[in-house]
Amino acid sequence: MDQAVAALGAEDLGLVGLSCWTSLHYLGAIAVARRIRTLVPDVPIAIGGHHATAMPSDFDLTTCDWLIRGDGELPLRRLCVEWPARPQEMQILDGVAFDQSNTAHIDWEHYGRAGERDGALWIGSSRGCAYKCRFCVEPERGATYSRYTVNALLSILERLVETRGPRVVAFSDPLFGANRRWLEQFLDGLDRRALPLMFWCETRVDLMAPELLDQLKRCRFMVAFGLDTASETMIERMQKATQPRRYLEKARATFDHANAIG
Repeated sequence: MDQAVAALGAEDLGLVGLSCWTSLHYLGAIAVARRIRTLVPDVPIAIGGHHATAMPSDFDLTTCDWLIRGDGELPLRRLCVEWPARPQEMQILDGVAFDQSNTAHIDWEHYGRAGERDGALWIGSSRGCAYKCRFCVEPERGATYSRYTVNALLSILERLVETRGPRVVAFSDPLFGANRRWLEQFLDGLDRRALPLMFWCETRVDLMAPELLDQLKRCRFMVAFGLDTASETMIERMQKATQPRRYLEKARATFDHANAIG
């Protein structure tokens, strides 16, 4: 942190933005925020992320000036434009739903670390989740599901191969491939283009089928599944699925086929 502030120049800092993704990252985010307060006490701090959205009471003026609940892109941009001074007490800003279908929201020409060839790049192809699992922060966002079109995402990937040359593209989507038709068309497009990439994504086991797993393997995907529990009682309590037994049966079938195809 000290080196970063020194490299940027304390006099040139106008706003620091921090992400506190989950509760596992809370103590680290707090430590960074407090160190920033020590190094540049007059510079305002904005904090967002899943933990901040779910537990705003875990923060105060010693760690941030603005806490953003939900999608933070638009509120953070507004702070950068207005460049306000530090408030007298921490303010909570409600995020505005970010439309993931609009590719113009991101400057893809300069995406990633300038001047470096990236081993891995994280990108989001969709935003939101239609499920209402009680342990998850996604329902707290209050945003509808949105995604890039298949052709738009394929064009983004082709451009990133040219400009950044990553070995792996990891999709940060809360629920990758939530729409079966979209996923099949996307995988077909990837298969035809044969991009020199590996991919990572996370999705639900009950959205899978043997033919989809076969497609994902052909396109060099590593897929993570949020099973979360193998207890029918807990599945019901967590509102993970409306039919717990059927959900676990589908999970077993998915894992058996994934193990069979390697």
